[in-house]
Amino acid sequence: MGREAALARTVERARSRGLLSAEQGLTSITPAVLNAWSEQWTSRHWTGHGGWDWAEKGRRYTRKPRSFHAAAWSGQTLCGLCIGSVCRSKAHLILQFMESAPVPDHPLRGSITELMFAAARNYAHVLGVGTIYLREPLQGVRERYEGFGFSFACVYRGTVYFKLELR
Repeated sequence: MGREAALARTVERARSRGLLSAEQGLTSITPAVLNAWSEQWTSRHWTGHGGWDWAEKGRRYTRKPRSFHAAAWSGQTLCGLCIGSVCRSKAHLILQFMESAPVPDHPLRGSITELMFAAARNYAHVLGVGTIYLREPLQGVRERYEGFGFSFACVYRGTVYFKLELR
């Protein structure tokens, strides 16, 4: 069971809980996802955060066989993206970048974080990874991340990390 199976498991569980409808789901980040990003995400995020070049992030991270990457969809609408990396020893997964669509009324607003954290957790279980780190959690939503079990881990080279212990 790899990344695709972890995403499918996440979708199955989210649908059973009513978090996703039949036309909503998760996929890996592919060239088609990056095309949708360039066509649909044409403005800065309404909060002023994010705004990453996902084409560059996609090229950089998706080539790595163990990387974590996911796109959240509602029909043909791209609602969220997340990319992470797994260390060589498989001791931890770092969620490097996560962003929801730049419009405040996209169909999965309020669900992207939960979906991406669930998908990352499922992928970590597949690989036997014991810890998920969240790089540079936004100041204003750190309490929300704590609600998902994350806590402050450290500041490394000026970057704040939160962590979630899976074992």
